[in-house]
Amino acid sequence: MIPKPPGVEDIFPDRSARWNSILDSARYVFKIFNFKELIVPIMEFTEVFSRGIGDHTPSRGNSGSCKSLCRER
Repeated sequence: MIPKPPGVEDIFPDRSARWNSILDSARYVFKIFNFKELIVPIMEFTEVFSRGIGDHTPSRGNSGSCKSLCRER
């Protein structure tokens, strides 16, 4: 198993309703003060996407590197 990048937390279904409630509350307050939404790039370790299948698939990417999915295209 590949460890997740530092500072990243998965939100599983048992916590997603609470998470969305917090986001909705924050959006409400931000709207009052005329703040605009900022969406940051999704990050993931390259190994998650570049891992080969079996011994014959070459590995792509650098070990331990973390890149933006937007830049992986």
